Amino acid sequence: MAAGARRDTLSEALCAAYDAGEKGKADYEYSLLPPPAEWMDRARACGYALFDLKGIEREDYEARKVHGRENLTFFGAAVVMIFHLPRGAERGNFLDLGMFMQNVMLGLTAHGLGSCPQFSVAGYADIVRKRLGLAEDRCIVAGMSVGWPDAEAKVNTFVPERLLLGNYVDWLES
Repeated sequence: MAAGARRDTLSEALCAAYDAGEKGKADYEYSLLPPPAEWMDRARACGYALFDLKGIEREDYEARKVHGRENLTFFGAAVVMIFHLPRGAERGNFLDLGMFMQNVMLGLTAHGLGSCPQFSVAGYADIVRKRLGLAEDRCIVAGMSVGWPDAEAKVNTFVPERLLLGNYVDWLES
């Protein structure tokens, strides 16, 4: 967890890399390569809908860059949590960590806090390890911004389109 000056130092280092055009490198592949077309279509639709809500035109690359940079300022949240596993962790360990993260998010919500899990932060794994003093044998999995939600922020009204339950659940009859 990083808050205060530690959070700010991490954010400054991440933003400096992003502003310099550094792509960064995650410790693991987030998705299948190449990703299935339907996944890409849904990701694009979500991104375009968010841009529409924020008034960002598709060709406004500067506004899109500002939008992307918000991930690395942790959306103004007071705290960022960094979730990591031992290097060489297996898929089941990632599943366990994902369930743990979801429970953390539910606990935060129960106390009136908001959170946002972020792979974007893990995309700069070397910077995260260096700034937070994590050992090289740690695999940076995700960040999570945590703070009090701003009810006035338009972006907090965004609800991405969801697949209908029948698109991914098969109900077996007995």
